[in-house]
Amino acid sequence: MFWPVFYALHFGILYVIARSYSSSVATGILVVGLVVQISDTSVGWRIVRDQLMTKPASQWPSPLKHAFWQQAATRYRKVRWIMPLEEKSPNFATFASYAAAHGLATDAVYLNRIGRKQLDAARGKAQATLETGNFEADSLYIILEPSNVAEAARHVDQSTDLLAKIDGFMVLAHSERRWFA
Repeated sequence: MFWPVFYALHFGILYVIARSYSSSVATGILVVGLVVQISDTSVGWRIVRDQLMTKPASQWPSPLKHAFWQQAATRYRKVRWIMPLEEKSPNFATFASYAAAHGLATDAVYLNRIGRKQLDAARGKAQATLETGNFEADSLYIILEPSNVAEAARHVDQSTDLLAKIDGFMVLAHSERRWFA
């Protein structure tokens, strides 16, 4: 709760400078302070900027090259994680972008703040899906953990389901295996 005091202190300093000096001297002091502030903090914010900014392009680069992904986008309405993660998945942008480009719903997102109750509910639903094999017919599942692949494989119907590594991602496409021939 120090932020209000911090801001009040800064505004107070600005007020004292503006009242104590002529406008040209006050402007000089504030410009020097601004330059010092920018150079002092630039080490931290440049790293964040470089991580978050991408080079301008007409399309996002995607590791999803196989024709399967285009076919799946017309067949499924959702892209689901097994298991939903509390921390950021290194591949969330790939599948969030894929879902957005094809108008699919997804839980492959990164949220700065996650409701513990909602995350637990999503993880419980995913765990129940793994244990029972009741995969939703309109959902394409991306299996993140190798330990969950074995669990999913126990419920895969070889004649109708597809469980495969495609472009480096474990995918479970429930129903209509023949559709992906």
